[in-house]
Amino acid sequence: VINISVLNATFGDVVLSSPADGALDISLDASLEWEAEPVATSYEIEIATDVAFANIVESDTVLTNSYKPASLEASTSYFWRVKPLNECGEGSFSTPNSFTTIIVSCRDVSASGLPIPISPQGTPTITSTITILDDLPVSDINVRINLEHTFLSDLIITLESPSGTVVTLVSNSCGDMMDIDAVFDNEGDNFTCNGTPAISGTVRPIGSLASFNGESSQGVWVLTVNDTFNADGGALNEFEIELCVEGEFKPDTDGDGVFDEDDLCPGTPAGAEVDVDGCEVFRFAADNFTVSIESESCIGSDDGQVVIEAAASLDYTVQITGNGVDISDSFTSSYTATNLPSGMVTVCIGATEGQNTYEEFCFDLQIDGPDPLSVTALLSESGNQLLVNLAGADLYNIELNGALIQTSDSEISLDLKGGSNTLKVSTAQTCQGTFEEEFFISAEPYVYPNPFSEFTFVNLIYSGEPSLITVHSADGRQVMNKKLTQGEAEMALDFSALPSGMYFVRVENKQITKTFKIIKR
Repeated sequence: VINISVLNATFGDVVLSSPADGALDISLDASLEWEAEPVATSYEIEIATDVAFANIVESDTVLTNSYKPASLEASTSYFWRVKPLNECGEGSFSTPNSFTTIIVSCRDVSASGLPIPISPQGTPTITSTITILDDLPVSDINVRINLEHTFLSDLIITLESPSGTVVTLVSNSCGDMMDIDAVFDNEGDNFTCNGTPAISGTVRPIGSLASFNGESSQGVWVLTVNDTFNADGGALNEFEIELCVEGEFKPDTDGDGVFDEDDLCPGTPAGAEVDVDGCEVFRFAADNFTVSIESESCIGSDDGQVVIEAAASLDYTVQITGNGVDISDSFTSSYTATNLPSGMVTVCIGATEGQNTYEEFCFDLQIDGPDPLSVTALLSESGNQLLVNLAGADLYNIELNGALIQTSDSEISLDLKGGSNTLKVSTAQTCQGTFEEEFFISAEPYVYPNPFSEFTFVNLIYSGEPSLITVHSADGRQVMNKKLTQGEAEMALDFSALPSGMYFVRVENKQITKTFKIIKR
């Protein structure tokens, strides 16, 4: 196979396309591009600081129609031109274009909250963060670390950018040597483990910090120290980023994290908490307010109360909303809200002091009301006592057969007399209701109710014996047969499937044989 190429030594003019002629603020990482010349197999490019190309700072021969300069300086004007080439000859240099590179700003930013201990127990991982507010392309970054640790080869130290790029600075290095006090810089020499601290001076990291170039500086930069082995510990004492970006950092004169151009409150004290406008946020002391609640006295009485006491006297505003409540008011040291229903309400308190406005403090409150009176009364197995369960109050008034008993117990046993017994239970709050019921005690079996509609009951209060219960219709046919086991005091007889009329209920056991005539309506 023979390939034959016929090349033309007549070249057209090379047209430069990007960046545009005279362009400003060009990134140091930008590429130079031009339109491809059909007969060219390569291109010669020259970059100079003067239009006469007397001071050429970079030149190269490339095979494609683009080139990325390697030695551009910030805030500098450049001229560039391109000549087409092939094996038959070369063309002429293009008409030069110019561009000016962007300004590069640098700033040192230190992490707060240090030192952070590295526990000798287990394999801990600690992190320290630095937040950058400016959204500018990274041009260069160096990292300063001061760290104590008794066995450096236990450690893996990485830096993660806000974009998620991770660069390893140190990884299981230096054996049993101790400590780091160094600046990690791509321009530094490879670190050598020597002395104490084992890593010091300006050194090259294991990974390349140039991986961050071109990424946005804005966000949280995270330094992670991973201790991979048990029994050795230390502390991260200092973490600092030496950050260079393309463009200018916006000034923040008072250092509150809000740029001067957006800061409505310049000159806030150092370390003060500020809002998005740069104005100091004033918060109430944690113990400034004492809140007490008084529940509704009765269900539906709407007489609950909230009492607010303030330790500091200020011009307070208060809002209470929710559950049908909408209250807006003001006070200086104490406030009482009245006529509140039971349920959940939201309380929000604000205040002003001169020109200072406090951050609103909000919380939810539950206003309770008394529960309705709840009474459950059951006959004991012996049938001569009443077991009463009580709920809904702290004190109960129990009236049995006219005799009054007061108790705070939730359970009580009451002795019954033969015949009719009347039980009445109430509380100090009449709105909670009253419980009343009558209990009939007989020495012999009895049947109730009579007449009845669907159910009637056979009661054997004083009989502990098993009993046979039979039911006959008026014409003598047996229509029901039941057994009441030993210890049972009562049985329900279901007549819902039987027609209305007269029936006979016979109760038999070792002690008693008795027949009752009953009427179903």
